[in-house]
Amino acid sequence: MNPLLTGMMYAWPAGVWIAGVVVALAWASRGVSTVRLAVLALALLWPALPLTTRLLAQHEARQAAEQFAILCAKQAHERILRRSELVTAIFVEGGSGIRSGLIFRYFESEIWSKLTLEQPGYREVDVVGLKDADGSVFYSARERGQPTYAGPPARKPLGEGMARYGVRFEFQTSATNKMVREFHVAVIDRQTNEVLAEQRSFLYRAPDIVIGGYPLWRRQERTCPLAHPADFVRAALPPRNH
Repeated sequence: MNPLLTGMMYAWPAGVWIAGVVVALAWASRGVSTVRLAVLALALLWPALPLTTRLLAQHEARQAAEQFAILCAKQAHERILRRSELVTAIFVEGGSGIRSGLIFRYFESEIWSKLTLEQPGYREVDVVGLKDADGSVFYSARERGQPTYAGPPARKPLGEGMARYGVRFEFQTSATNKMVREFHVAVIDRQTNEVLAEQRSFLYRAPDIVIGGYPLWRRQERTCPLAHPADFVRAALPPRNH
């Protein structure tokens, strides 16, 4: 960073604090009172407020990182009970609009991109949507390579022509720490209502925590050392090469 800008970054809050202390001292010198002493104390301790906030956030991030490591070691797992035959299309439940919170939303987009763009890939992905006003559930078929600007695909009644095999993604929102989320992947045979494979993983996301330009905690984004959900789905539902 430019030295001049760095100096301004530190000088501005320091100048405001010094000016506040000077004003509070001038006011207190006119006579002692509870209000004036309180204002002076507040002016003197003002820098401690953001520091305390940042230190508490750092402590929370450290606790979340420890909780994440324990959960990964003791509870995370993945198992493939049965692989399907080669498939050309799959359905996805929860792959669009996962209620994960803003800090985890990018993970949803990453899974979707890997399923629809990477090779080997599926010719079609049927996205199970939300309920209509009358309570009916619909799905929309998205062909591989279909441009997003072509407009939303037509909605179809659930079950009619939908892919037999698919996957259900789900975030568990009951985690005790907002920086940690439990993530489930279930590969399903819709015809037999059988779970072919399942994965239980955890995600940890912590933002930068900075005080006065000094990094107390660096931004971290971690998942358990398991297969990426999209790769796990492809392992259980091998795509047919075209």
